[in-house]
Amino acid sequence: MSADFTPTLVFLKIGALCFGGGYAAVQLAQAETVEHYHWLSMNEFSQMEAIAEMTPGPIALNIASFVGTKLGGWSGAVATTLAIIAVPCLITLILAHLYQKYGNMPAVSAVLNGIKPAVLGMLASVSLSFTLLAMQPLPYSTSAELIKKFNYLAIPAILLAVILLQRRTLGSIGLICLCGSLALIFRLCVGV
Repeated sequence: MSADFTPTLVFLKIGALCFGGGYAAVQLAQAETVEHYHWLSMNEFSQMEAIAEMTPGPIALNIASFVGTKLGGWSGAVATTLAIIAVPCLITLILAHLYQKYGNMPAVSAVLNGIKPAVLGMLASVSLSFTLLAMQPLPYSTSAELIKKFNYLAIPAILLAVILLQRRTLGSIGLICLCGSLALIFRLCVGV
């Protein structure tokens, strides 16, 4: 019996390339798990991402654990979880040492300021992907069917979430509970 190390290697690569934090890793994880290896459908990935977002811990770690569990049970979860944190832990230790030593140099500040827009672009790309997915539930086959399935309630829900978070009216846990409750109420009462 041979073990398939592909998921572990994939998450080792994602961990090594997810500069910008966990949300940057979401884009890479989606590309690998949905588009390249077809381990998950886009619908499964979006549901898994929603669960990973609302559970404690870094989102990239939660995604790795979920995919590892689906593909290899507990041992798969342990392997992908360790894989996604191995390279970042090593890089962080090295960079912390270097930053302590050279952090006040103008060249270091310039590099760090140059990285910020790229990270913002990655976050915007992930946000756009999930916004479109929230408005157009999968699967769909024809444009007429797409129009019937278009989730018109997603637009005000997204706007409400942004406003509540920006005004710090409601924290992320409260927002998740509110939106989940509202969706359940609409489903039960209106059938949306």
